[in-house]
Amino acid sequence: MEPSEQQHVTNTVSGGTVDGLVVQAGIVHVHVSEQPAPRGPVGVPLRSLADPTALNVRRAIAVDRGDGGGLPVYVPRAHDEALRAVVRQAAEGVSGTAVLVGGSSTGKTRACWESLRELPSHWRVWHPLTLRRLLAALRTPGALAPCTVVWLDEAQSYLLQPADPLGEEAAVALRELLTVPEHGPLLVLGTLWPEYWQLLDEDRHRGARAVFEGRGIRVPDAFTRQDLAELERVAGADPRLAEAAAKARDGEVVQYLAGAPALVERYETAPSAARALIDAAMDLRRLGHGVDLPWPLLAAAAPAYLTRSRLAAAAPEQWQEAVVVATRPCRGAPGPLTAVPSPGTDGALPPDRPWFRLADYLEQHGRSTRAQEVPGARFWEAAAEHCASPGDAVALGRAALARLRLRHAELLHRTAYRAGARAALHGLAAIRERTGHPEEAERLAREAADQRDMTVFQLLARMREQAGALQEAARLYRANADAGSEFAPWDLAWLEERNGNPSAMDRQLSRALAAKNFDAQLVVPWLRMGRDKHPLLDDLVHDAATRGSAVALWALTSAHWRPAVPEPEQSEEACRRAADAGHSRALEALAERRSADPHWARLLRYGLEPDGRTSPPWD
Repeated sequence: MEPSEQQHVTNTVSGGTVDGLVVQAGIVHVHVSEQPAPRGPVGVPLRSLADPTALNVRRAIAVDRGDGGGLPVYVPRAHDEALRAVVRQAAEGVSGTAVLVGGSSTGKTRACWESLRELPSHWRVWHPLTLRRLLAALRTPGALAPCTVVWLDEAQSYLLQPADPLGEEAAVALRELLTVPEHGPLLVLGTLWPEYWQLLDEDRHRGARAVFEGRGIRVPDAFTRQDLAELERVAGADPRLAEAAAKARDGEVVQYLAGAPALVERYETAPSAARALIDAAMDLRRLGHGVDLPWPLLAAAAPAYLTRSRLAAAAPEQWQEAVVVATRPCRGAPGPLTAVPSPGTDGALPPDRPWFRLADYLEQHGRSTRAQEVPGARFWEAAAEHCASPGDAVALGRAALARLRLRHAELLHRTAYRAGARAALHGLAAIRERTGHPEEAERLAREAADQRDMTVFQLLARMREQAGALQEAARLYRANADAGSEFAPWDLAWLEERNGNPSAMDRQLSRALAAKNFDAQLVVPWLRMGRDKHPLLDDLVHDAATRGSAVALWALTSAHWRPAVPEPEQSEEACRRAADAGHSRALEALAERRSADPHWARLLRYGLEPDGRTSPPWD
């Protein structure tokens, strides 16, 4: 290894010091701190963009025979045409957004890269890397010039941060640019896992919902038979494709090319210390920490995954070897952990305290296999001391609270609050309420309301309603309304309706309808009223459906919405449109309408359309 490829780390682990730790740099992703306003247009011309890894396109496995390097030959699939249609519209002058929604290592980012071929070479491509860089450009007039692609790979890192209100500010600003013709054409290309796409249903992500809703394109987990036939046709041109065609199971070709089986094997067969590091990284990510994990955090959390005897026997060099094992590439692709630059280093790997990033396939693997695991006390204490940011501490504090780790939840929230994270008030109030201190919880709620955060009052009111204290719940809903919450009147109306008094909801809905104030999240109560009672409701729901609202599209499939059950063909078409817009229940309903066969239901649930000619891939 050349000296420029080595990083030396010193840190304390379990009472000992690990000196001279050598880490293979691997793939470097820049982590940038707070950014000043950009000078001039952001991005680089498409004709100058030669390295796809700069946009997070993953390297493929290497084979013994010569494979020519670079990316494997591309096999177009059904979602590529839908994506390229959006890109072609942008090339013709119409701003647009496309978000590829699929699991890890299914080909989302590569598909976005291939779609750039539809654009003229003078277009610019900009990868913001961080939310703050994105927001700085959106706040600066002229920074996002016409004919620019905004590359939001892993878009949740920008617009779906639960503990960072700047994400909503960025979403609102981005939508404004996309909807004003004078600013365009602009093209937003993003990728999301399905579980992140579901976050768009939450009220706190209204801005992101406005940007993404109706613009999701599903990417199946596996190749269809037609895809596999095309793969066989072109495999002779690339030995990596030939190997994937021969060895990938259940059509998971992209996962094989990304080295997914090798990653899982490395993890499952790793020595105990290396596996502890990877387990700690998995749990940190699935419980809410950001993608970049500081070494002090991993070093302090990993011992929580060792037995007492193994921990007592662990020598400093064992942790050194663990990092070497965890960062070693798998068949030419990045290993389970990859060293990344720490904040403020402008992309250079520093001589001490590097940060690490978990392979996204292992992150998804951990979310599945470790879903029921609750880390021990040492993990939470390490998180409270070494989290990368106050927002990360809030997210982990919420995870601790959900798992009834109240002491650690309070520790994490207080750590975040002392560091300036006002979002921590929400968790602190919930903990105070749950532990029998309602006066302190209300004090925290008022403090949050003073800072225009009405959600804490809402939380406390709902907790008291669930406890049967209805008068107390109503009092808090009214206090929330007095503080300026636009949702509190709806909450109060729902409370009265659930307790046998529908008149308050009728009045609230009538006011909203008279003002033509449509919100997709309010479709359910509006359905109860019926179109015959409020003629405007029909037009508003259909208008939202035309704009691509998944909830409105789903509403149109309901027998409760129309005077009679819809025609089967109309109902199925509305159901399909709702599924295309990302409504998860619509996918299941479409499967039920097509067939009662559970195999086909599962096929549709995974986003694979039966075409009458193929059978489920697991048959």
